Amino acid sequence: TYSVSDAAGNNASTTRTVNVIADTTAPVITLNGSSSVTLELQQAYNELGATATDNVDGDLTSSIVTSGSVNTNVAGTYTITYSVSDAAGNSDSATRTVTVNPDTTAPVISLVGASTINLNVGDSYTEQGATATDNIDGNLTSSIVTTGTVNTNTAGTYTVTYSVSDAAGNSASETRTVVVSADTVAPVITLLGSATVNLTVGDAYNDAGATATDNIDGNLTSSIVVSGSVNTNVAGNYTLTYNVNDAAGNAATPVIRTVNVNEVANGCSGGVSTFPYSEGFESGIGAWTQSSADDINWTVDANGTPSNNTGPSSAIQGSNYIYVEASGNGTGFPNKRAIITSPCFDLSSVTEANFTFKYHMFGSTNGGSVDLEVSNDEGATWTSLWNQTGNQGNQWLTVNIDLAAYIGGGIQLRFNRITGGTWQSDVAIDDITLTDGVVTTPSCSGGITSFPYSQSFEGSIGDWSQSSADDLNWTVDNNGTPSNGTGPSNATQGTRYIFVEASGNNTGYPNKRAIINSPCYDLSSESAATFSFDYHMFGATDMGSIALEASNDNGASWTTLWSETGNKGNQWLSQNVDLSAFIGNSVQLRFNRVTGSTWQADIAIDNINLSAGTTTQAEEVLIDLVDNIDTIESSVRFYPSPASSSVNVSLGLDMQNGPVDMTLKIYDLTGKMVNRVQWSVNASTSEKQINISNLNSGIYMLSIEGSNGFRKTQKLMKK
Repeated sequence: TYSVSDAAGNNASTTRTVNVIADTTAPVITLNGSSSVTLELQQAYNELGATATDNVDGDLTSSIVTSGSVNTNVAGTYTITYSVSDAAGNSDSATRTVTVNPDTTAPVISLVGASTINLNVGDSYTEQGATATDNIDGNLTSSIVTTGTVNTNTAGTYTVTYSVSDAAGNSASETRTVVVSADTVAPVITLLGSATVNLTVGDAYNDAGATATDNIDGNLTSSIVVSGSVNTNVAGNYTLTYNVNDAAGNAATPVIRTVNVNEVANGCSGGVSTFPYSEGFESGIGAWTQSSADDINWTVDANGTPSNNTGPSSAIQGSNYIYVEASGNGTGFPNKRAIITSPCFDLSSVTEANFTFKYHMFGSTNGGSVDLEVSNDEGATWTSLWNQTGNQGNQWLTVNIDLAAYIGGGIQLRFNRITGGTWQSDVAIDDITLTDGVVTTPSCSGGITSFPYSQSFEGSIGDWSQSSADDLNWTVDNNGTPSNGTGPSNATQGTRYIFVEASGNNTGYPNKRAIINSPCYDLSSESAATFSFDYHMFGATDMGSIALEASNDNGASWTTLWSETGNKGNQWLSQNVDLSAFIGNSVQLRFNRVTGSTWQADIAIDNINLSAGTTTQAEEVLIDLVDNIDTIESSVRFYPSPASSSVNVSLGLDMQNGPVDMTLKIYDLTGKMVNRVQWSVNASTSEKQINISNLNSGIYMLSIEGSNGFRKTQKLMKK
């Protein structure tokens, strides 16, 4: 009520009616997120909540009461209720439905390795297994169940199954296919030796055989079947076939070896048939030819080669010679070959033949080699008749080669030169001759005729002489050499000795040669002779070598009688050498020393003696063998001499009374028979090779007898 009075006391009033209405409006709840949520089993549930507002009370979010829960480990439908009331007690609620789906996802199996494996019968099968994972249970590899087997001994297709289930019962499986194929692979045969073998009638044939392998059965060599045969007594082409099958019946591709048995070659034809033949290269290389199967050519030259300190300064006969120029790294050396081949020499009408030439081999010790080779099959094969290596000094040397083994056919000769590791290695050839007859090279003359002979170098080298075809000289010394740990401390006889000082890289070593020559020993009136000396060889193990060598052709060629290498200790040693092979002639001896790879290599010689006297036991045997025997010198030949592993016996016999039984006896210098060989000969001419590889180096007597009364005895030198 509103009242008022004025000054006069007049009153007035009015009234307002206010109606207060009660709050009957409920709050409003709004869900955050969807009202319906779907989850997978064990998937995390994140509660998003809700907001609440009221027309009177405003924001009531903090007053919301949430009820209900969600278990994501258990499939089902869950309800979350959100409730709120305002101050007047008006309320509101909202719900969210959460659906947890059951586990319906199967595990995943992954094969280890390929899903398809191909094998051959007999192979081994290795199970590689598989892995399994599940979206709920995780790694289920250990729960995999594997079924199925593989039999690799039987061809077929095999299935291996891998199965697994998760905790919800969802299952998965994978399969692997294993294909075992039947053995269809044939064995493989491999020949041992050459597929083509060339023989000469009368040669022995030893089949080298073959090997066989199979992918399943392995080594089938013992199962190989060889068909065919070889008759080396009849010329022809023979075939040997090698076959084999594996256990599955697969047959290998047959392998064939061809054996060609050829008639004994008579060698080349045409060419030179009139003798003596000579060539001095005065008008070029004459009838000789350069080979196309080499690296460099021989060159006609005169008055010295272009390189210093190698090659000759002049010819030995006439003005010209031929030589190989070794200059040029990669062109002239190292290991470059030069071949020059002779014309054909027709020896069908000669009874004896000898090839002689001069060679010059001066320069480095690493100068390579030169060979004289012969072919009696038109160059198809070559056999070395003579070989030389290294530095032989600034001199022309003579070589005589007996060609008796090749009489009756045609031959070619060739010089085969291979350069060494340096340009300083020019080798020259001159004054070639081939004569119808044996060339007799005179031995040395004069010298020592009274024995016993001794030399101990008490004041000098006496009647011995230094060689000019070497690198170092021998030195007379006493009371120890200048180098420590090598050489003797005193002489073994008297006060002095001779030695080679090895000090100085490239002056005293490596591979430096020192030669000292004896006087000529005239043994023409002696019945036996022995050369003895003392040597001292103390120092490094790689101290090189020393050899005692002999020459009965005035130094044209030398044969090793004794040699030693390496460290023999700080002591004097004695050596006796039988010279009975040189009785009736003259001989010269030399010590040939080649240093090793160190300065610690002083070798000394002292107390030299040569005694001559009574007939040795070996000579008595020889005299007994040849007593009252009329030998036909041209009917048997022994070659080569010196020989190494074998000696050939060439026979020409009277066959009018049928086959002849031959017996060869070999005696050493004590008269002991060291070998005996028997064979039968049914042709007027024949060849027999005798194996002497088991004999030591030295001089032997060969005695051959035939059942027809034929007998002959000859000396042989074994290398």
